[in-house]
Amino acid sequence: PVTLDPGTYYIQVDIWPTPNCIPTYTLTIADVGGTYCSASGSILDEYIANVTFGDINNTTGWEGYGDFTSLSTTVAPGMGYAFSMTIGDAYPSDYGAVWVDWNQDMDFDDANEAITLDVSSGAGPYTGTITVPTDATAGATRMRVRLSYSSYPGPCGTTSWGEAEDYTVVVGGAAEPELSLDPTSFAFGPVAAGETGGGVLTVGNSGGGTLDFTVAIAYSKNKDMSGSSITTTDTYTPGGTMDIDFLMYNGSPDYEWGTDATISFPTGVTVNSATNFVVQGGTRYLAWGGETGDGITTTWYDDNGGYGDIYDDDYADGSVNLTFDGSLTGDLTLDYTMTGDEYGSEPHTISGQIILSEGGGTPEWLSIDVTGGSLGAGETAPINVAFDATGLADGTYYADLVVTHNGTKAVASVPVTLEVSSVEEPHMIIEPGTMHWSDGNLVEDEVVTVFVGGNALPFDLGDVDGGTVLVNGLTPLSVTTGTHEDMTGDVMVIEVSKIAFVQGYGVIWTGDPHTYTTTGDFTGGGSFSEVGDVTLIGHIPGDVTFDGIVNILDIMAMVNSKFKGGAPIVPWQVSDVNASGGFNILDILYMIDFKFKGGPAPLHP
Repeated sequence: PVTLDPGTYYIQVDIWPTPNCIPTYTLTIADVGGTYCSASGSILDEYIANVTFGDINNTTGWEGYGDFTSLSTTVAPGMGYAFSMTIGDAYPSDYGAVWVDWNQDMDFDDANEAITLDVSSGAGPYTGTITVPTDATAGATRMRVRLSYSSYPGPCGTTSWGEAEDYTVVVGGAAEPELSLDPTSFAFGPVAAGETGGGVLTVGNSGGGTLDFTVAIAYSKNKDMSGSSITTTDTYTPGGTMDIDFLMYNGSPDYEWGTDATISFPTGVTVNSATNFVVQGGTRYLAWGGETGDGITTTWYDDNGGYGDIYDDDYADGSVNLTFDGSLTGDLTLDYTMTGDEYGSEPHTISGQIILSEGGGTPEWLSIDVTGGSLGAGETAPINVAFDATGLADGTYYADLVVTHNGTKAVASVPVTLEVSSVEEPHMIIEPGTMHWSDGNLVEDEVVTVFVGGNALPFDLGDVDGGTVLVNGLTPLSVTTGTHEDMTGDVMVIEVSKIAFVQGYGVIWTGDPHTYTTTGDFTGGGSFSEVGDVTLIGHIPGDVTFDGIVNILDIMAMVNSKFKGGAPIVPWQVSDVNASGGFNILDILYMIDFKFKGGPAPLHP
């Protein structure tokens, strides 16, 4: 064989026996480019157990190098796609990396071709988002995934431990619609029964094309705070047989993948059959365990021996065919559990409850003014979300705004909580709540902090002109916005000098009630005044030695001060035990009568 360089070659063929009849043929050899550099691991140990990216979901053992270019997924310029790599026999010092040859020049050296993952070291899984550059070359190209030990791998070469795998990514097509939601949750309250309020949910299309969406309200209770949940928007009919659709969401904050789930049905509800829980827009699923019967717990599980098939931030749909006894009425409570792999932190199993309502059975405390629509690229639409606590008992109520759409994920959920409480919070709190008369003589200028707010405050803090706020007539050192554990939402935080605050009360007597007052003006006109209680520990009448008790030592100190040139008593009011307006011999006689003859207790002016 002959190896020819790229170029054009001319071939002449002498056709015998016809002389001088020599046709010429042209052969052009094009430069079709080079090949990708090789990459592999050489020692069987830790390995890439699974790679998931778009339509690629490949579980394997150790190969050193795996050529999986027959597996592909299609992506659109400008769009982001979740990537995950699971490690088998992992070590804390393992490192993972991924590259995509966006310009198809047979290397991974160009800008944006080394992908930055959110998690790329340790036991994994390694996760992140791969965003397709807007100028990526259309067509099929190479994605390389690598694992190594003790240091980050490069795209080429052989490492002692770990391995490399290659896949195909096809760049093409217009950007798909992508749902955006702001905010991602609502927390209303605490409010009193009968109150109303709400907020605005902004639905947007941050991708391309047209986003078609619908919004429904699903009520639940006792949702786990991790964010993972199973919900339904369906209702049941007593005596009927029907399919009830459930939505599973993996809201794990530490990338756990869902491996198992259960739903327990009460007596009178018979499970006839069920489907698998299948991830929206994909093929991954949890398989139904096949349990049937009345009042049973039915299960779903990962049947492929992997690390879980409901990834973090996945939504999955499942359906159960149920027969309801004719005696059932009102809301039914279905207990559920969801279990994840053990790579994240505790808890690996969470539990909650699903409200399955008889038609019209659940108090409909939540409402929305838009239930669907269409949005072009970059467009948004506001949805007014309103609550009505009329008729609700004290407690916390849960719901989800379930958004179904044609974007990159078919379902999204916005959790909503409403806390109803008949107990009004205080309007004003002072810290410290107890102060001593000696605080008025401090060398260091400590502060007193006043918090104004709470769910029953009769005015809006946003209307207050902070520059006009006074505490007991004192100008604050600062007026800021903050929080307090005993108050809902933002509060006004006011700091004043403790010396000035305590001295403002003059001579303080233990046992006397004391109050403080915070005042201020509103920016639009008008003013407010809030009065609160404060405990001040002061002087005891007759306790001129300030040791906390009245005894013979106080009488001796009074005699010494009055007749023997001793130190004057400060403040003099402590020695005015008959409340005559001054200190004299009658006060000493009053003290003797009290201490030794059962006379009346000392007074203060």
